Amino acid sequence: MKQLDGVRGLAACAVAFGYHSKILFERAVFEDGWGGPVAAWLRDNGWTAVDLFFLLSGFVFAHVYRFGESLQSTRALADFTVARIARLYPLHLFMLVCCAATFWWMPYNNVGTFIAHLFMLQVFTEPVARTFDGPSWSISVEVFCYILFAAAAFAGRRAVLTVACTAILASGIVLLFDGHAGQPLTSANSIARGGFGFFIGVLLWRYRDRFARVPALVLVAIAVAGLLIPTGTANPVLPLTALTWPAALILALRTRFMGTAPLVWLGDRSYSIYLVNIPVADVLLRVAGKFRDWDYGLLSAHILFVAIVMLLSEFTHRYIERPGQRMIRDRWKSRRGQQAAAAV
Repeated sequence: MKQLDGVRGLAACAVAFGYHSKILFERAVFEDGWGGPVAAWLRDNGWTAVDLFFLLSGFVFAHVYRFGESLQSTRALADFTVARIARLYPLHLFMLVCCAATFWWMPYNNVGTFIAHLFMLQVFTEPVARTFDGPSWSISVEVFCYILFAAAAFAGRRAVLTVACTAILASGIVLLFDGHAGQPLTSANSIARGGFGFFIGVLLWRYRDRFARVPALVLVAIAVAGLLIPTGTANPVLPLTALTWPAALILALRTRFMGTAPLVWLGDRSYSIYLVNIPVADVLLRVAGKFRDWDYGLLSAHILFVAIVMLLSEFTHRYIERPGQRMIRDRWKSRRGQQAAAAV
């Protein structure tokens, strides 16, 4: 499903270049609605694209592991664990070391938070998303969702359905009462965001045949409704993750455009884009301070930020992320082969 790569790439860009990039600029430069309504929405709400990541993960996991059917043995669970480590840890560790070397002096970075990051527990550091490589908080949440999914899958398909429904309900309640109009920054509602989106994605795959029969215009209406529902001081994640992102995902699967080579290329580098962008912004702030220029100066600053992030993302994807994945997987396969040979 190449379209999912395209969605993943656009989601990473929404977070990095729509939401995070605004920290580089004085707030006054955006008061005239610079960039238009779409850019304005991304500056305010681009952080919610992280919840689209969670939804995508749940959908992909349900597809790859057949709603848990292929995870019902200890061998399968071991393979699953190694595959997840290979996918997430090499780049996470590299960025953690880089951020520790560069930003150790920052207020919330210390030995305790470093150890938490090392063991993928950064969502439990305070304040959430402010220590070392901030965006990695969501990777910690994803690990929690992986463990829950794998445990349910090991118990059987019915357990996956039960866990998915329970996680969605419990997470929805948390987000309803422990959230606000801005980005939530507590451990509880951060984990709730992950559980809500991830397991909606799991159910979306489970009932994909039914959703495939929904007319495109109805899906567009659902997506727009999620955007327009007034949330006041409540958490906008609820309508977006329950309505907008699922409808957008189903629509994306029906389009060829989302599976085109440039978007797939972007999707392949989405993890690198996501982890690299905030450290780049922090370095730029230290070197240049807040950007105050208008019009072409503003546009140039945005282009500079995007260019630096994309270049570093290509480097980390090619020389850190992919080689690290191959090394871990190859060593695991070699160990599997040795075990098989010893058993003969």
